[in-house]
This record gives sequence, C-alpha cells and structure tokens, in this order.
Amino acid sequence: MKIKRLQGKLQKTFLFWFFLLISFPVWIFVFIEVLLWYCIGNLMKFLFPKRYQKIIFQYSKRILDVSVSITVLLIAFPFLLCIMTCNWVILGSPIFFIQPRIGRAQKKFLIIKFRSMCQKNLSGALMSPEEVQISPYGSFIRAYSFDELPSLWNVLKGDISLVGPRPLVPEFINDHTPKQRHCVRPGLTGLAQINGRNFLHWDEKFAYDIYYVHHQNYVLDLKILLRTLCVLCSGEHSQLASLEKFFP
Repeated sequence: MKIKRLQGKLQKTFLFWFFLLISFPVWIFVFIEVLLWYCIGNLMKFLFPKRYQKIIFQYSKRILDVSVSITVLLIAFPFLLCIMTCNWVILGSPIFFIQPRIGRAQKKFLIIKFRSMCQKNLSGALMSPEEVQISPYGSFIRAYSFDELPSLWNVLKGDISLVGPRPLVPEFINDHTPKQRHCVRPGLTGLAQINGRNFLHWDEKFAYDIYYVHHQNYVLDLKILLRTLCVLCSGEHSQLASLEKFFP
C-alpha cells in the first residue's frame, strides 16, 4: 500500500515538472503582461480624474483578459494538445467537459474545460458525486488547474474574466444568492479560490465575492493573480469541487 502511494506521488511529481517545463515560456509572457498592465494602470490614476477610474479599470482589465488568453492559447497550444492526447488515451471520449454557467447580469453561457472524471455511465444523465470517479491523472490536472485551460476561450469571448467571482451552475442560483456578484464578469480565479477554495462554506465564498465586487482595483487583481500562481504551483486546495450534480 505504501509503495503504491509512493509510486503515485512520484508519478504526480514527474508529471508536474514535465508540464511545468513545457509551459514555462507561457508563464514568463503572462507574468510580463500582468506587470505591464499593473504599471500602466497605476499610471492612469495620475493622468485621469477619479470619476473615470472605474471605466478605465474595466477597459484595461478587458485588454488584459484578451492579451493573456491569446498568449496562453497560442504559445501553449502544443501543451494543450499534450493534455488532449492524455485525456483521450487515459479517460477516453469526450475530451472536454462543457457545462452551463451563469455570467454577468445572470446571462447563461457554456463553460469549457478538460474532462477529469471517469464516470460509471456516459448516458448523459445527471450524476451524484458518489457516481463520479476521478482517476489519479484527473486528480493531477485538477490539482494544478490544467483542466481549466480551455476556459481561456471563454475569457477571450468575454463570458468570463481572469479575476472575478467563480461562475455558478444554474441549479445554485436562488433567492439566497447575492445579486451583487453578478454585477461583474465571473472569473477563472478570485478571492475565494486563493483563500480556501473548496474548504470554504458557500456563505464565506459569497462574502469574498461581494468584497471583490466592491473593492476591485489594480492592486487587488495583481495580488489575486500572483497568489493564484503560488497556489497552482503548490497544488493546494485540489479536492473535488462541492457540486451536487455533474455532467459528462
């Protein structure tokens, strides 16, 4: 049993460094883009009156979203092909996981990710967490959020942003969901994701989301993005998401 666990850890460590080396140029470009955005954004504070700051921030944030998503999708294309091949060989078809989510102004859109789960049946019926199995490979790509790379297509389209409240599935939208969290584009990462992610209660997640909506700025976004990189590299908070329903 201990030998199997050791083999599993060694396999995950090898895969992590392999994928990290392949994607290293991407992280360099993204890091430079984020720093340039932060520096130019802070310069705008001195060039324009305060009443224009929110509009300038939103436009500059959209420019960063487009810039980073194009950079990653183009430069990391061989890396994406590598994950697609692994998915096809290890998990089979379908390669992608597509699910309805709620975006800005409660508009529905389809989010795309790499599939990381093995299911007992692929009939298309909704399944409970007990009916969903996750392979060691699926656990690995979830731990480092490699499964979320295709979601950059959603960022490019404008469905979501790099930073913001995580988009909810329609089943989770009810009278108790704070409406303020839908005033901004949802994001790939946010305050809740760097402060506990799946270990947080829904009320705590919503509190982080509302705080971000009311306090978003260049410094906060930069902190979230940098902290996200640290979380990804460490593989923290990698447990299965606390969803009640899963789609094939």
